Amino acid sequence: MLPAMSDPAAPGKQVRVMLGFRQFQLPPVGDGLLVGRRASIGPKALFESMERLLPGLYELVTIEHPVVEAAIVLRSRTRMLGQERLVALLVENGAALMDETACLQVTVDGEVTVSLAVEV
Repeated sequence: MLPAMSDPAAPGKQVRVMLGFRQFQLPPVGDGLLVGRRASIGPKALFESMERLLPGLYELVTIEHPVVEAAIVLRSRTRMLGQERLVALLVENGAALMDETACLQVTVDGEVTVSLAVEV
């Protein structure tokens, strides 16, 4: 049972509450994560928990970088550019936005355009 609410018109303290709702989406971390060297949860533990929830969807990539220890990326995103190139882009652009304790969620959107000439 929910606690009773006090009379909102009573004098004294006020508490402002904002509520937001959205539908839970899978995968919950989106396209990937950049994990800092001193993040509160390590990349292996994060990856293992994601593997339990969605087996085979993500790849764990260890990185030699002063701030970022690892990237966890959606396998379908690595097929677009290749794992090495994608992770390099993520670290190059994301590392400046984080410190060693951070875990940064990343979004990757891509478009492939094919132009062909065919003989008639």
